[in-house]
Parts: sequence; structure tokens; C-alpha cells
Amino acid sequence: MTKMGMDRLEELVKRHGKWECGVRVNHYRLPDFTDARMINPDLSHLGLDSAIFKETYMAYANFQSAFLQRADFTNASLVGANFAKADLTQANFTGANLFGAVFRNARLDGALFDGAGLSHTCMDEKIHELHRNFCKECPPNKHGGRIVYRTECSMHIGSNEYRPGKTYVAPNLSFDVATDCNPGIYAASLGWMRHNYWECSRLAKCYVRDGDWIITAKGAIRCKRLRVLEIV
Repeated sequence: MTKMGMDRLEELVKRHGKWECGVRVNHYRLPDFTDARMINPDLSHLGLDSAIFKETYMAYANFQSAFLQRADFTNASLVGANFAKADLTQANFTGANLFGAVFRNARLDGALFDGAGLSHTCMDEKIHELHRNFCKECPPNKHGGRIVYRTECSMHIGSNEYRPGKTYVAPNLSFDVATDCNPGIYAASLGWMRHNYWECSRLAKCYVRDGDWIITAKGAIRCKRLRVLEIV
């Protein structure tokens, strides 16, 4: 990491929590912190979209509630890091050491964990495996979304019927990956639906955009918004 980059990270941590003109200093565009070395830095609540943290050593870093969409943590050492409630949409943790890291209530849709060390994290390795299996069974299309399926009628809450051509939006969406029963519209791959809802003769074929869903502890997904294409 260049001295300028390291100085910028130290300045960011130092200024964190200060206010300028009544606005909290919390957004930095495309910062590159490659190879930074810090212990226990407080980066909570900061806007660090697309930030680069490759090869960084940031043990016990606090990223709670930070905005880290598309951030690159390739091969970073993040032992004990706190990502609780952080937005990690499409973040890249390939090869990262995440021993003991906390991801409780973090938004992880589209995040990559290939080759990452997930031992003793609050995000069970099973969740990562379920996420990978779903993405394999429902690959993204050229429009940045996926084809998924759900029951034609709500099975557990209410009596909503899903009709072709209509878009449905959940009033709330929980991004807690550790549990299954949380707010959101549920869907899954066709194979998952046929295995778990074999008694349903009619399914709604739907389209969901990446960024509008999160994996559940059972391997289905929970959606903020989806569009029904047809009943099959």
C-alpha cells in the first residue's frame, strides 16, 4: 500500500464520527487500502462502496452497519472483524481469512466467499454452501436477475395468490441469513420446490433481481420484490 493510501485510511479512522457542516463524514469514493495494516480500526457506518481492501491486515476491524457494496477484500486478514448489519452486496471475500468474523444481520446477496476461511464465523459454512448451490441452480441472466419458483398461493401467512404479469413487493425484508422464518417473499430453485413442495401441482415461475434477495437457512431465498412470469 502506498504511504498516501495508508495516510488516507488513518485519516478516515481519525475523522470517523466527526461532523462537518452538520453532516457526518461518512462517504469515501473508490478508496484503495491495499495491503493496509491496522488493528481494531473503527469503520462502522461508513460509506465505502467499491473500496479495495486486498491483502489488508485488519484484525478485529469494526465494519458494523457500514456500506460496503462491491468492496474487494480478496486475501484480506479479517480475524474477528465485525460486519454486523453491514451492506455487503456483491462484496468479494475470495481467499480472505474470516476466522471468528461476525456477519449477523449483514446483507450478503451476491457476495463471494470462494476459498475464504469461515471457521468460527457467525455465518455458518452451511449458509455459504446453500448460497453457492442456489446460484448454481438459478444462474444470473443477462438482465442481472434470476428465474425462481414459488407456490401459486401463500402457504403459511395470508391467502395471497400470485398472478402472471404482476410484481409483488414485501413490506419488509429481513437480511438475517441464520434463520428461515423472517419477513420477505419466499422462492427457490425449481429443484428445491419440487423436493419440498412435491404436492403442489402448480408453481409460479418468477423473476427476481440480484440485490433483492437473500439466502435462507433452508436453501430457499427471501425476496424484497419479484415478478411473476407464468404459472407452470
